[in-house]
Amino acid sequence: MSDIIKNASKHLQEIFKSNHNVIIGSSHAHAAISGYLGYKSKKALLADHYDEPIEDEFVLFNYSSLVSLPQLEETILRMKDSPLKKMPTHQITNAIEEALTPGCECCGHKTIRSQPLFSNDDIDNPIAQVCSSCIRNEEGYATCHYCGDEILYRTDDLNSAGECSEHRGEGSYSDEEREDWESYVENVTNNF
Repeated sequence: MSDIIKNASKHLQEIFKSNHNVIIGSSHAHAAISGYLGYKSKKALLADHYDEPIEDEFVLFNYSSLVSLPQLEETILRMKDSPLKKMPTHQITNAIEEALTPGCECCGHKTIRSQPLFSNDDIDNPIAQVCSSCIRNEEGYATCHYCGDEILYRTDDLNSAGECSEHRGEGSYSDEEREDWESYVENVTNNF
């Protein structure tokens, strides 16, 4: 595997150049990504990972609790002569999120309009990323009725009722169970 932060930094530089006609240096790209992930510098980010390159392609998904807009803004303020200082924070964060998002397993595009793909065996750790265009245009993806739209599976991982392995059989209630459930829903709905 490769250094995800280094690759994201290069991608971030490309985004700013192609989308905003702004050239940022490698050190500023690394600093912005580190700041976004809640660190004061790339060195601090790496120190927290035993000075090893980060190889987790789902770093944004797995470290989302560390994301810090105040730290990103502070990091940008410390930069000397950076075009990032003149850009709106939302443009910078969108670009960083795109740079840190894995490429789509179908088309390879990196976009913030994509979703992690999970397997039936482990709904806590994504196995791939799929962009919204491929989700719509490919027949191989679906969501479990009970997990919700945030958790994407391969269609083959769901049963005919649209249930993942964890929720398999929840859609088939006995008449008594269905009656109890409908009564509960009616009761809750009427009280609000």
